[in-house]
Amino acid sequence: MSAVPASSDSAAPTREQLLARIAELEAELRRHTASGAPDRATDRLTTVKVPPEFEAPFLSAQALVTRYFADRVEHPDTATISIAGERYVLLRAASLSVEFVELVMKLYQDKGADEARAVANNLLFDLAHAIGRADARAFGEKMSLGDPIANLSAGPIHFAFSGWAFVDILPESKPTPNEDYFLLYDHPFSFESHSWLAKHKRSETPVCIMSAGYSSGWCEQSFGLPLVSVEVECLAAGGRHCRFIMAPPSRIESHLERHARAGGGHVANASGGQGVVPEFFQRKRLEDELRQANEQLEARVHTRARELERATEQLRLLGSAVENATEGFVILEVHEDEDPLRVVFVNHGFSRITGYRSDEVVGRSLAQLRLATGEEATFTALVDSVRRGEPFQAEAIALRPDASVYALELHAMPVPNEAGRAPHWIAILRDVSDRKAHLDALRHQALHDALTGLPNRVLLHDRIEQCITGMRRYGRGFSLLFLDLDGFKEINDTFGHLAGDALLAEVATRLRGRLSETDTIARLGGDEFAVVLEHASDPSTAGRSATMLLAALEEPFEIEGHTLVVGASIGMVRCPEHGTDPTTLMRRADVAMYAAKGSRAGAMVYDPQQDAHSPARIRLVNELRAAIGGEAFELHYQPQIDLRSGKVARAEALLRWNHPERGLLLPDEFLPLVSSSDLIDRIARWVLHAAIRDCSAWIASGVDAGVSVNLAAHTLRDATLPEFIARELDGQGLPASRLTVEITESSLLEQAVLATDIFERLREIGVGLAIDDFGTGYSSLMHLRHLPFTELKIDRSFTAEMLVNERDAAIVRSTIDLGHELGRSVVAEGVESREVMEQLRRYHCDLVQGYHVSPPLAWSLLREWLQDPPVFPAGS
Repeated sequence: MSAVPASSDSAAPTREQLLARIAELEAELRRHTASGAPDRATDRLTTVKVPPEFEAPFLSAQALVTRYFADRVEHPDTATISIAGERYVLLRAASLSVEFVELVMKLYQDKGADEARAVANNLLFDLAHAIGRADARAFGEKMSLGDPIANLSAGPIHFAFSGWAFVDILPESKPTPNEDYFLLYDHPFSFESHSWLAKHKRSETPVCIMSAGYSSGWCEQSFGLPLVSVEVECLAAGGRHCRFIMAPPSRIESHLERHARAGGGHVANASGGQGVVPEFFQRKRLEDELRQANEQLEARVHTRARELERATEQLRLLGSAVENATEGFVILEVHEDEDPLRVVFVNHGFSRITGYRSDEVVGRSLAQLRLATGEEATFTALVDSVRRGEPFQAEAIALRPDASVYALELHAMPVPNEAGRAPHWIAILRDVSDRKAHLDALRHQALHDALTGLPNRVLLHDRIEQCITGMRRYGRGFSLLFLDLDGFKEINDTFGHLAGDALLAEVATRLRGRLSETDTIARLGGDEFAVVLEHASDPSTAGRSATMLLAALEEPFEIEGHTLVVGASIGMVRCPEHGTDPTTLMRRADVAMYAAKGSRAGAMVYDPQQDAHSPARIRLVNELRAAIGGEAFELHYQPQIDLRSGKVARAEALLRWNHPERGLLLPDEFLPLVSSSDLIDRIARWVLHAAIRDCSAWIASGVDAGVSVNLAAHTLRDATLPEFIARELDGQGLPASRLTVEITESSLLEQAVLATDIFERLREIGVGLAIDDFGTGYSSLMHLRHLPFTELKIDRSFTAEMLVNERDAAIVRSTIDLGHELGRSVVAEGVESREVMEQLRRYHCDLVQGYHVSPPLAWSLLREWLQDPPVFPAGS
């Protein structure tokens, strides 16, 4: 089978030559149709011409189409042919190709030739495209074809068998099942061009509209890919070929432009323009784009619907979680007035915690929650945080409508909108009564004697300091009594420890009953007690109280069926006559007590002559020397809170000595005895080792907090101290920044030169350095400027009265400002109330410690406290 040459360089054939060639092709088509089968001997394609790489699928398709058309039954009476059960209507080709176009153009002549021709072409293309799709679908079903390539390959062969045209597929073609699909092909014979030429008709535009529609319909059905075919050159329009380009609607124009640039001709049209895609192809492209847009829209709608379903489910789950949470959840709306927050939602947890129903609080202020007396500042602080736009947290004692009391933990945080403003806030409420009770129990345990329930040495020390502060402020003296039972050891040895403990508890109860509410009685350990007489400033008052206490012990005690009698020896000191610090007062009261015991005088006032060579002191020093390195020492820790975050920053290590007879001794009771000896350096190294070990342990448990350790002046003489600390840190794997070393201001003045050297070496390691008790030692600002310290610690004597004494407040403010000007952090000691803490926050203090945060805690109690600490407000 020959084809019209594709070269554009040959001379244009004459009309007579074209008609002769068409007659040859018609004869070949009739011969092929009559034979009903391909030439098996030659095993070649007889109806199409394709590049060599396409021959295999087209040979298979030729066999399928031959079989398909072999089952043909003609029905002349009905002008139909049945092929494979399909009924084909016989129509005159010339009528479809020429007369139909002329008829439509005549009907639409008032619209103009271009519009009329466009209508005719659109009708023919749509009809042929639909027939091509239907034939491809029927052929695939009848022949059971599942392979798109096989079905597509059968199209051109079916085209020839049905008498439409012969097909030559050119090598540039790439029939891929995607947007890259491209087919360039010729019709050596086309019934449409033949009809026009046979009727001596010429056209200004391509006439093979049905061929283009049918072939693109068949291929579209085969690949499931929208396709259009454009005749780029037509014999009936004066061209050298009937040549077509088939491609997806989105790519057809780019292929046409590239074909034209390559010299392959252009698309002719009724107006004579170049490169214009016929209207039905443009409509096909628009339909495809619309289909794709619809599919994309449906996909987006489906995706969005799924997202909305998931979001709705998440909101349902979130709503259920919030509604059924044990915490109270509150949504608050911000208003521009004095009380800026209004409740818009509360959950069941809120009602369960506070006792208020939703309808009782929605639309109202959160401040309608009743707080206990003294807790009103909580809502004031909350309002301040809202106006600053900062998160808020606090604890307060609150009351339910039925007057029951609970501990309330409140967290509030802004909910910014897209503009960055926060029209709403979320508050989370918790009932922390159980936790607070547990912490209170820990606090009581840390400050009270387990056997008698009386204050212990730690609390006694604090009460003495409070009385000293009052004495300095108001000139009001007080007395301190140390009481040691006489004959208790014999009772304890004779009747056993249980009887001894019972006797101590009874003694404590009886002594407590003889004192006023303002007096403090503490158990120091063993059979020693101490009494602070807050209003006993003269010797006679203290003497009467001592006589009363001795008289109280004269009455026998009934213990486990035994009648027991004990006496006592009492030593008395007065402040300020006998001392103005707890250590001195307690030591001298102890000396007076031993003097009373030695002379069997019952009670004695301290006399300096008794203190020159105190046997008790010598014995205590010897016992202390023996205790170093053993298990008698232990560390208690007092937490420090970062006021910006409200979280624990570190804990200060405080040494305790478990004396076998006198119980738990505070450092002021034994360290002064060895402050000028090498013993103090040995003790310092033990404390550093234990503190670094414990800090490493709590960091490993997830508590992000450091530790601070106090050093005495004498320790600054130890030139190897920095190397020792570096080894300990490395051995425990603790970063140096987690350790802070504290030196009192007075020690700094004693050892200024040595301190500078030690401080610089410690800072090179990375250890923090703090000046303790700042403000009590009259340190030179010149020293401060040159010392590489990182913190100042304000002494508790200034913070204790800062709320009622403007001079103390001024000192505190100035110290904080001075520290910050020097680029140092500032720690305030002795914070005993929330009001003091809030005032220090307003002064921009960095860290605080004191009994409001926590008393000193033993290691076991500290671990519990650190795992669930109280909530402290955060803020600048």
